[in-house]
Amino acid sequence: MRMIPYNSFSDELNDVLRQVRESHEPLLVTCEDSRDNIVVMNQFDYDSLMETARIYRNPVMRERGLHGMEQS
Repeated sequence: MRMIPYNSFSDELNDVLRQVRESHEPLLVTCEDSRDNIVVMNQFDYDSLMETARIYRNPVMRERGLHGMEQS
């Protein structure tokens, strides 16, 4: 995952957000206190990640997904 310090992130916001959108790669924005770090990602990728997590939390859906992959 690419990383960028917060100051650079805020100074180059438009360019950085464009790069995140185009690359579909999450970006770690780092701060002096690592508890304040944030991850920036494309909404489509975020939605996909959340849907995958939702499926894996449901045992029936997880089994169907695994069975479907075996069929491929």
